[in-house]
Amino acid sequence: MRTIFYGWWVVFASVIAMALSWPVFAIYALSAFMIPLQMEFGWQRGEMSYAVSVASLCAVFVSIVLGYLVDRFGVRKIALPSIVLLGLTIGAMRGLTGAIWEYYFAFFCIAVLGAGTSVLVFSKLILNWFDRRRGLALGLAIAGVGLGQALIPPGTTYVINHYGWREAYLSLGLLILVVGGGVCWVLIREFPRSMGLSKDGIDTDASDTLASASQPAGFTFKEAMGTRPFWLMLGSFFLVGLCIHGCAAHLIPLLVDRGISAQRAAGFMSALGIAVIFGRIFAGYLMDRIFAPWVGIGFMLAPVIGLSLLALGASGGIALLAAILLGLAIGAEFDILGYFISRYIGLRVFGLAYGLMLACFQLGGSIGPVIMGRGFDQTGVYTNVLWLFVGMFGVTCVLFSLLGPYPSLPGLAEERGDEGIANEF
Repeated sequence: MRTIFYGWWVVFASVIAMALSWPVFAIYALSAFMIPLQMEFGWQRGEMSYAVSVASLCAVFVSIVLGYLVDRFGVRKIALPSIVLLGLTIGAMRGLTGAIWEYYFAFFCIAVLGAGTSVLVFSKLILNWFDRRRGLALGLAIAGVGLGQALIPPGTTYVINHYGWREAYLSLGLLILVVGGGVCWVLIREFPRSMGLSKDGIDTDASDTLASASQPAGFTFKEAMGTRPFWLMLGSFFLVGLCIHGCAAHLIPLLVDRGISAQRAAGFMSALGIAVIFGRIFAGYLMDRIFAPWVGIGFMLAPVIGLSLLALGASGGIALLAAILLGLAIGAEFDILGYFISRYIGLRVFGLAYGLMLACFQLGGSIGPVIMGRGFDQTGVYTNVLWLFVGMFGVTCVLFSLLGPYPSLPGLAEERGDEGIANEF
């Protein structure tokens, strides 16, 4: 009787970790807390948006170091302590006072101490276990972020409405510690060779697996920097981070301003989260079969439509459709990033390359919410910024189209054998 390949249990653990990762709480849960904290302390939305900027700017620098550490020490030694520290930080936010510097400091701690829960870490883990089903496995694993986006905002809003925002922070901290920490402690295994397996679940002699894994295929970091796709990816994911973080952090307030109740707006965030899950899985599935940049362009066109609808004043069901279209792009973002790096740069310096790309994504993310918040504070509406973001997503599509065919990576033939890969262009 054939047993389930253990890599899928690693995917399951990654789903749970991603659902409780630091961006879920620093970006998407922020939207649920924004109005209660504004009422409690009198903080403006633009002021609170700086907290996302603090976290994102920290992530810019931490991501590069994190990529190096993951390449050197592995996932388990980085992820498990980070889950514990993230849970403690979120729980401690129940003690916030009216001093906004405390709020900023909490977000600093979320980004720095919780860095090991990021998509960089778990993408590296998934790539250790999968090659030919890489897109699908990445999509399923990172879909955990969408699961968090679907469940955390409405769950948080419910707890806030019935028990208060302080109890909501405490509940979220316990959830991270008990569920996230417990599942990852039990299920995470670093490499298939430790279980006498190879990537994708092919039974093999352990010594052969060790030998074949001694030098992963790919460019050195210096070689990668000399390629055009490296710089195109940096620019495109900067724009994606700016637009997505800006929109996600302000979606609930934007909807409330259009007469939608806070609870219903949180439900729209749930719909966005479900779209994220679909986007992650479907994008990964497609990239195993279709040239990945074309898949990326398709998913980045979705928010062009969605944000245009919001800029034109959409509310009700049309606003729900706009949220879903934005969710598809959010769902595809990290699948696309991890897949692009694995095919255009390889796994030799995956952690470092991903860390730098993620740093650019977070740098954009540090700017986007502030642009949205200041745009609202100055005009009372989000319209002008929404049109700006529509244009930025369009530029991203152009950059994806310029990536070109997958290169022949050093060591690729030895790692894969003579069978090739189904989606070469």
